[in-house]
Amino acid sequence: MQTRPGTRRPADRIFVQEWPLDQSSSPLPEAVPLSDFEERFDEILAIGARDWVNLNLAEVDGDSLHLTLEYFTEPINGVRVDPGRILVNVSGLERDNR
Repeated sequence: MQTRPGTRRPADRIFVQEWPLDQSSSPLPEAVPLSDFEERFDEILAIGARDWVNLNLAEVDGDSLHLTLEYFTEPINGVRVDPGRILVNVSGLERDNR
């Protein structure tokens, strides 16, 4: 995709913040641009703690999208799931139905 000089690509306006569900007492990691998150996403899937992760649209801020990736860091009874079998559940903001 080509962009005009001085403009950002759409992927540069998408930010991802990790949300480890079993580490609620720890501060959340800082959000990073989607373009910098691919390797970390693969690492999270390699943990294999569950057969799913949740990718949520948390906020729309001007021309930026903010996503959260919810996952567990510890497998149940030590049983890990193969990364290729992990589902990515996607959800978005609720619409105001008034």
